[in-house]
Amino acid sequence: MNGSFEATIGLEIHVQLNTKTKLFCSCLRETNNLPNINICPICVGLPGVLPKPNKRAIILAVKSSLLLNMKISRESFFERKNYFYPDLPKNYQISQYRIPLAENGHLELRNGKKIGIQRLHLEEDAGKMIHSEGGSYVDFSRSGIPLCEIVTKPDISSPDEAYEFLARLHRVLTWCDITEGNMEEGHIRCDVNVSVRPKGSEKLGTKVEIKNVNSFRFIKEALEYEIARQIEKIRNGESIRQETRGYDPTTKKTFIMREKEFAHDYRYFPEPDLLPIIIDDYLIEEVRREIPELPDSKKKRFEEEYKLSEYSSEILTSQRILSELFEDLGNKFDDKKLVANFILEEILRSVNEGLCDLKRDYIKIRESAEEILLSQTKGELTRNLAKEAFREVIEGKADIHSAINKRKIKTESSEIEQAVEKVLQNNPKEVQRYKGGEKKLLGFFIGEVVKIIKADPKLIREIIQRKLG
Repeated sequence: MNGSFEATIGLEIHVQLNTKTKLFCSCLRETNNLPNINICPICVGLPGVLPKPNKRAIILAVKSSLLLNMKISRESFFERKNYFYPDLPKNYQISQYRIPLAENGHLELRNGKKIGIQRLHLEEDAGKMIHSEGGSYVDFSRSGIPLCEIVTKPDISSPDEAYEFLARLHRVLTWCDITEGNMEEGHIRCDVNVSVRPKGSEKLGTKVEIKNVNSFRFIKEALEYEIARQIEKIRNGESIRQETRGYDPTTKKTFIMREKEFAHDYRYFPEPDLLPIIIDDYLIEEVRREIPELPDSKKKRFEEEYKLSEYSSEILTSQRILSELFEDLGNKFDDKKLVANFILEEILRSVNEGLCDLKRDYIKIRESAEEILLSQTKGELTRNLAKEAFREVIEGKADIHSAINKRKIKTESSEIEQAVEKVLQNNPKEVQRYKGGEKKLLGFFIGEVVKIIKADPKLIREIIQRKLG
């Protein structure tokens, strides 16, 4: 890439686990409340407290390890990672170092390339610093939230690969309810390590770390800029310094935060207040049974079993709840493409416009869509009328039955024939022109009939064509 240079990229991803409580205490994991609400003596490291591990967090970490094809340690343990920071009241973080929960896995990209996963370990989150003109404040509500840190091998060679890896990781972890996955709320945070070297060289270049980038797109942009910056410096005869940089999405440039010449000495030692984590075969198999059909497998099945396009299958399997909605509705109708199109065009549009939420309004969405699609298959609603009815229900302007009933079209041919006869009698000149070859007048006749009776345009067309020969 970039002429005679190639990049080497590694990622360190912190995933907030989807538990009800924190990693070592019973405080709620929520961080959206007022500052310093969800805290206790364990969170803030008061003397004499005893942490107790969250079993659900360990199970979610094991599930993550299975999804990433990792070798799970049958016995691992927590350690104290010692360092001082204002939002770390104990002056140490409970983490794992020498024996992580799992090692040596991989995640496969679309082109078949396997990105190695070096390690996966559990640790507690630190608090949150809030800076303002009046000073700096600490919110300990985030302190102690369970994190799963995933460290890749330096197998990523381009910004596009980094973006795809993160997107696929996010997809599989949220699919299996391991994390809520909202990057804006810090559910997934990523640090990037990147270096460049002459193409074919075995010696790695000097590593630069990019921190505090809060979206996958920004990570891709930061890598594009940083790789170009390092290559330009090398070509100009300058050396690359080992440093930590940030990213400004406005200028699309990285900037130096601090130089990092020496590795930190965290003085790890085993956490004396916690027993080792023992993972046996029974637990692993129990967790494996919790794993649902994964998105890639489901996408392939949708294409083969339901004959959906690759695009439709890709969108329908972008979220697990969306794929479940499709199958819940699809089980009730033979025309799977009709169901898929209604979800992709109408339901997703309403979700994107903020009119409804898939999780919160799932039952209402499913029941409304089922009634509307049933009327559509009976010929009682056209495609456009079906869209109108659904939107009216979702906006809360009508219940589903009244929304459908006031739009139902006539399907009795005798009533439609009477309306057609009336239109033809009232427009004799147009009838003669049509018979003379002006077939485009068919649309005019259909429009005039629809003004008299709400009916299926296809049926109106058939009756007009039959009567006019």
